[in-house]
Amino acid sequence: MEYAADDLTPRDRYKLLAGFVLPRPIAWVTTVGPTGVVNAAPFSFFNVFCEDPPLCMFAVSRRPDGRIKDTLINIQHHQEFVVNITDEPLAHAMHDSSGDFPPDIGEPGYLGLKTGALDKDRGAAACRRAMGDGVQDLENHRREG
Repeated sequence: MEYAADDLTPRDRYKLLAGFVLPRPIAWVTTVGPTGVVNAAPFSFFNVFCEDPPLCMFAVSRRPDGRIKDTLINIQHHQEFVVNITDEPLAHAMHDSSGDFPPDIGEPGYLGLKTGALDKDRGAAACRRAMGDGVQDLENHRREG
């Protein structure tokens, strides 16, 4: 079957692309906002690509109304994030964190999740997790259009 990407709605493209790789890991990315609020959001376009140097990527799309997501704003501000891989007991909370929370409401706090330290200087960032890796030295590649 062939599909012309331009003929599909963004939602249909997402569903088609997300179905290419199954089972598909989901990155639960935690960041700290400019005011110290901890953000947690799931990203289904995620994977690791290399061990030397360690390379992990995830794609941050815009919100349906065109606004930039808090995760990207936070990463651009602090230049760091944590990729969490959740286990089944936290899957529901991860899904709930995908809602449209305002920047001043931290998903972990709202959902009652425990947090750990991202670094010694700046408080909480990683949700209770099965695995988390702090990432720095970021490259931001943007596709226009």
